[in-house]
Amino acid sequence: MLQRPSYCPFASRNRMMRSHISFVNRPPGREHIPVAGACLLESPNQEALLLTKRPWHMRTYPGLWVPPGGHSEPGELIQTTALRELCEEIGVTSLIPEQWIPQTSVTMKPLCAWEAAYPAIEAPQSHHLVLYYVTPWPSWLMPHVDLPLPKVDPPSSEVQSIVWLPRSVLNVLYQDWLQFDAFWREKLLAISTSHGHEQLLAPDPSPVTRLRTPVWVWDVQISRWEQKPVNQLIQSLSTPETCNPNQLMAPELSKIQSSSLSVGTLYAIGNWLLHR
Repeated sequence: MLQRPSYCPFASRNRMMRSHISFVNRPPGREHIPVAGACLLESPNQEALLLTKRPWHMRTYPGLWVPPGGHSEPGELIQTTALRELCEEIGVTSLIPEQWIPQTSVTMKPLCAWEAAYPAIEAPQSHHLVLYYVTPWPSWLMPHVDLPLPKVDPPSSEVQSIVWLPRSVLNVLYQDWLQFDAFWREKLLAISTSHGHEQLLAPDPSPVTRLRTPVWVWDVQISRWEQKPVNQLIQSLSTPETCNPNQLMAPELSKIQSSSLSVGTLYAIGNWLLHR
């Protein structure tokens, strides 16, 4: 399944609202949208997913929680890319059995595809298609699966933190995204039809802001696993900045210094919840 956010700048209705923006963002010679692969790693009991937080200095999507992923090397299968990026971003490349990536890249399951543009309210610097995959916990990473907290060594240039989010938390975050996306769909429709978008009620962020479920998180600054409440790590998509009734376009989430999940990640999580 292919999806994109309701406020995607490449949607025809949204392009009309952004007539002042140049969409000529492709480098010379590029004729196609670049494709990236991302990998959701399941816990041993298939009740949690691993995500990484992008450092604030990164050019695109700084500060957001996403699954490990990236663009393919020349001649590389996209599912192999997803697995390679997973191992590189959690820092376990040296532990990989020789045939694990080739074998697993054949059996891992595709989840969905997401069209991503960054930023959403200015001339996009990045426009690509992300293919999301899911793979089960590999026994070689840690034989004892009661507590899936392996010794990891993520590169600080690409990863700020790693977190395990259980199904109960993922459900709350996914519902938060559904409300946020519905708000912007309704608002964009009201704007395009000259109806009163200022009267729309913003979604309620309290299910996320009150979420104190303890989760395991690895921070590169302290280099160890520790438990923290979810609401100290992750914010709701619906904030005064992202749901301002007088604002005509959704702001880029990572530009408001929040630590939410990317909307593409939430779409992939929704597909995982549906099929698990």
